[in-house]
Amino acid sequence: MDEKELAKAILPEKVVEKVYDDLVSNSAKELGKVGTDAVKTMRLFLAPLQIAAAFQDRLERMVVRIANRVPEEQRIAPPAEVVGPALEHMKFLEEENPLWQMFEELIFRSFDKDEIESVHPAFSSIIAQLARDEGDFVSAKK
Repeated sequence: MDEKELAKAILPEKVVEKVYDDLVSNSAKELGKVGTDAVKTMRLFLAPLQIAAAFQDRLERMVVRIANRVPEEQRIAPPAEVVGPALEHMKFLEEENPLWQMFEELIFRSFDKDEIESVHPAFSSIIAQLARDEGDFVSAKK
């Protein structure tokens, strides 16, 4: 007779079920919670990668739009102090957001040798301080 059969012979079935419910079942539930928490934590650590991937897609579309607007003979290397902060702020915006569009216009002008004179490094900081509805207001004034 093995241990399982011995336990069944000595203890009533309801006692065995109760011991399982009290000991094993709760432990299994807690172990499941730990696994869930571990997966959530991994997703949290990977969130910057997901944000970067989504931004990369939006960035590629913007680069195509700018390339279509600025003829090759007009293109210059944009100042890093303008483009860097603009891109940093754009990471968390959708393309439909008027603030995105303002940053994109700033970057466009930074690439065009005829438009660069209208660009100032402080513009990125000023745009970043606007709320979406203020961006709508500014865009409507054009």
